[in-house]
Amino acid sequence: MKNNTEIVAFSERIRFGAMISNYEETTNVRLTAVNPTQEAATCPGIIERIQQGNKDPTSFVSPGSVLIPQSLAAGMKLK
Repeated sequence: MKNNTEIVAFSERIRFGAMISNYEETTNVRLTAVNPTQEAATCPGIIERIQQGNKDPTSFVSPGSVLIPQSLAAGMKLK
């Protein structure tokens, strides 16, 4: 895809299931691993949707960290 001049941006993604817990409750989640630079170029609106944390398009998520929706954080009483 890198050599195709008609493709402006693309992002490689790995999707997998996981569980998230607050030690009182546990729920299943579907996670997507991304390369931040590629993802920001492919989906530029994603940065605007981040409510808390790093909004740098090249590093909005760092290795080993997870961004979760506010609704999940509130429901699980997570920070």
